[in-house]
Parts: sequence; C-alpha cells; structure tokens
Amino acid sequence: MVGPDAERVERGRHDDPALEPARQLTDAVRELADIATAVRCEILTVEVADAFRPRYVPPSGRDGQ
Repeated sequence: MVGPDAERVERGRHDDPALEPARQLTDAVRELADIATAVRCEILTVEVADAFRPRYVPPSGRDGQ
C-alpha cells in the first residue's frame, strides 16, 4: 500500500486481534496464488519442451501406412 495511510495500516496490522482470520485468509490466498503461478510455469515448461521435441518420421517419409 502506498500513501499516508500505509504506515498506519502496517502499524495496525498487529493491533487488532479481530482481524486475524482475515489476515490468515489473505496469507492463504497469496500462498495459493504463488502455487498456481509455479504450476502454470511448470505446465508452460513442459509445453515448450514438447513443442521442440523431435518427431519420428519413418524413413519412407510417410506415416507408416
């Protein structure tokens, strides 16, 4: 957060125990977003690797029929 309220919000982050469930939920959502990003990166890595994998072409130049 940016602006004059940023310091007050950060300071208040630890002051109100009633907000703890919301903080836990926010942290969990951030963690899930990080996991989703990592999974998507892995999927893209596999897709790119698969795109550049050499394909078998039979010596006759046909598909084996």
